[in-house]
Amino acid sequence: ADGPRTGDIYVRSTDVPRTRESAQCLLLGLWPNLTQAIPIHTKLGGNRAEDMYPIPGSCARLADLSEGWKEDHRAEIEAADRLPGLAGAFREADARGRLGVYDNLHCRVAHGQQLPTGVTMRDFETLQRAVHREWYGCYGDSKEAARLGVGRLLGEVLDNMRGALGQPLRTVPQAPPEGPARLLLYSGHDSTL
Repeated sequence: ADGPRTGDIYVRSTDVPRTRESAQCLLLGLWPNLTQAIPIHTKLGGNRAEDMYPIPGSCARLADLSEGWKEDHRAEIEAADRLPGLAGAFREADARGRLGVYDNLHCRVAHGQQLPTGVTMRDFETLQRAVHREWYGCYGDSKEAARLGVGRLLGEVLDNMRGALGQPLRTVPQAPPEGPARLLLYSGHDSTL
C-alpha cells in the first residue's frame, strides 16, 4: 500500500519544528511512496497545555516540587559554572545559560568535533551531570513529580488503548474523530521519556 487508510494512524507532536520534522521523516520512512498528507496533531493552548514533557508552570504543585528540588541541589548544579575551562563559554552563551553551553558542547562531542580551547572532556562531563540534574533530577528523585510531569500523557496513551479495545475512557480522548487509530505515533523530546 502507498500509505495507511484515513483513521488508521494518529500522529501527535509537540509544537516544535524539530519534533514535527521527526514525525514527518518517520512517516516517510514507513511509507516512502506516501501520497496523502497525514495530519500531525499538536496540543492547542500553547506550552501550558502540552503534556509530552514536564512543565512546572502548568501545575502549582509540580512547580513547588521542582523549585524546592533545585534549591536543595543548587550548589551541586552551579558548581559547573565555576569550572575554569567553561568560564569563556558561559560569557558567550545565549540566554539559555548553562543549557545553551551544554547543547553546544554536546553537539561537538556527538559529531567528533574538538571542544573549545581550555574545555576538557572532564569539564563537559561535569556540565552534563549538572544540566541533567537541573532539568531532570527532580523527576527521578520524586515519584510525585514524575507522576505530575508525565501523568497526563500516560493517561492519554492509556485512553487511546482503551478506545481501541472498546473499553470506556477516563479522560477526553485525543484520538481521531473516525474512531480509534491502529497506530499512534508520538514525537517528543528526550525529556518526554
